[in-house]
Amino acid sequence: MSQDEGYGTPRYEVKFNARGSHYSDILHWLSLDLATYHRPYPPRVVNNIYFDSPDLAAFQENISGVSSRAKLRLRWYGDSIGPKNITLELKIKRNRYGWKRQQSFALANSLDQYSFRELTAELRSKAGPNMALLLGLNPCPVLLNRYSRDYFISGDEYVRATVDKDLQFNDLRSSDGLGDAKRVVGPEICVVEFKSSVEDLSNLEKAVARFRYPKTRNSKYAIGVMASLGY
Repeated sequence: MSQDEGYGTPRYEVKFNARGSHYSDILHWLSLDLATYHRPYPPRVVNNIYFDSPDLAAFQENISGVSSRAKLRLRWYGDSIGPKNITLELKIKRNRYGWKRQQSFALANSLDQYSFRELTAELRSKAGPNMALLLGLNPCPVLLNRYSRDYFISGDEYVRATVDKDLQFNDLRSSDGLGDAKRVVGPEICVVEFKSSVEDLSNLEKAVARFRYPKTRNSKYAIGVMASLGY
């Protein structure tokens, strides 16, 4: 069974990149910051398969800095590359704001048993009309990325932060399935993202003003594709 398509609440998002070796420093900063961050739950591994058009339109929009853009991905959590329960997500960006359309599925088989052709066909058969249309426009699995994510929330619960480390990338463009995905070497970085609701923007701006790393608009998808292309 699958859950119906739904939209998440719009949120304001700000990203920062840091060297992977700065992970401990970032956690130390979060522990001392005036926002009194704490972990609402333990870290976990995040997995994404990104879909794009044959000419990589979503990637091109990202690196060109198009203000209104979207990307389609299949997401699951945990160490396994063969889950049965997965979520298809459309992540939408409009200038500085973002939100998601999501639909969850229980696959007939574990994910690593599918060819990508079979996987796309099953997803389209189970997806709602909008998601099925998006898969038709973006039928190509392009990138698998995995990382460990730490979650934090401010003491007043207005600001959330995530810290992603140990980023791994696999080029899927010439693969038949996950079993022959080609590992590529990407930059050794941590990605820190601060998020709030639209109503809590002023609290977010105060929080990010205290953070000393450079802001970035590059997504993990764009970073991974650039690594796959040898940039």
